[in-house]
Amino acid sequence: MIVWSWAREHVLAEAYSKSRFVGKVVVAPGNDFMLISDRVLIEVGARINDVNSILDVAKKYDPYLIDVAQDNALANWMVDILRKNWYNVFWPTKEASRIEWDKDWSRKFMDKYGLPTPKFQYFSKNGINNAKRYAMSLFEICDTVFLKGNELHAWKWVVGIDKDNFEKSFAYFISILNEWEWFLVEQGLVWEEFSFYSMIDGDNYFNFPSAQDNKRVFDNDKWPNTWWMWAHSPASITNWHEEEINDIIKKVIEGMKQEWHPYTGILYLWWIIWDDNKVNIIEFNARWWDPEAQVVIPSLENDYFGLIKDYYLKKQLNLFKPSFSNSKRMCVVWTVDPYPRDIENQKWKIVSWLDDIDENIKLYGSWLIKVWDDFVVNWWRLFSWVSSWEDFLEIRNRILNQLEKLSILWWKLHYRTDVAQREIKK
Repeated sequence: MIVWSWAREHVLAEAYSKSRFVGKVVVAPGNDFMLISDRVLIEVGARINDVNSILDVAKKYDPYLIDVAQDNALANWMVDILRKNWYNVFWPTKEASRIEWDKDWSRKFMDKYGLPTPKFQYFSKNGINNAKRYAMSLFEICDTVFLKGNELHAWKWVVGIDKDNFEKSFAYFISILNEWEWFLVEQGLVWEEFSFYSMIDGDNYFNFPSAQDNKRVFDNDKWPNTWWMWAHSPASITNWHEEEINDIIKKVIEGMKQEWHPYTGILYLWWIIWDDNKVNIIEFNARWWDPEAQVVIPSLENDYFGLIKDYYLKKQLNLFKPSFSNSKRMCVVWTVDPYPRDIENQKWKIVSWLDDIDENIKLYGSWLIKVWDDFVVNWWRLFSWVSSWEDFLEIRNRILNQLEKLSILWWKLHYRTDVAQREIKK
């Protein structure tokens, strides 16, 4: 059973449903596009942040495995309560997932166990003047400083500031924080970012192929920041950093055990290559994330459910022998246009071209609703377009040519055209 309804859960539902051990995959409502698979069932009574709701759904279906794939649910004791009710659950406990939902704790954890991280300090809204002084001091070592809300937030709670926009950006950031919330002032690292996923059973782990994404809305990395717009895998920038990466992952696993909260599930590591070609950790996520999940998960050729059933739950990932496809993969995210703006003017428009999709392109939907026989829009982000081949330029041309040929009834859509540009230039 999968809970939640983003594109990453669509690719997860697909991975689970391919297993010969799985009859049905039950998902929470919100993304009716998952219904293109006859092995997926949407349970309208499932509400991801309501423990009693999920317990009722679990009692109804008696699933072998519950996959809690959403950050808010992890922070709200969902895994802990389901385990106490004797269900097999994938993902970490509330305290272990603190590595994501408490940024101050996470940064201090990195410092404590010798993990490379930007310089930072932690402030309350009552300490604005101290925060400003610290931010100004960071300009001695970097051109941009980042302000980050400590709790789980959408992209707009991360604000980059420089000397020219200092007061205006600081005032905007403070205005959107909760009255009681603390925040981080952090050294801005700017160079080459990449993503990495490890599956961890508390003691053992294995790595998925690396990925690279981009979260700025327009080509050539023009602002604003938003949810991620494209991804590709593998990311060649990681080729000379495998030993460094594995050393850091091992320190995370041992550190979490020392904190009495062994980490289990997928650990997402968002890195940046910076400072004399060394990796630094921007942050951890305790889950899969869009759109890297769409290019990483399909690369696994093993049975995903069998992997969890036979190795992860038995804490024997050290015995698992992963097999990954040699193909390159690319994802282009298609959103409403203009993006991100008021979605109300775009809702309920009909997706009318699904029969015209190139068979070499896979679509993963996000927040589409089915009305009678049509899929209609219910949110900004509509589809992740994914394809694989041996050459990134060929994949990109294939996807972009398809996007240019298609239209949605009465309106246009937005997507970036410079996917994996760094790989293609090499």
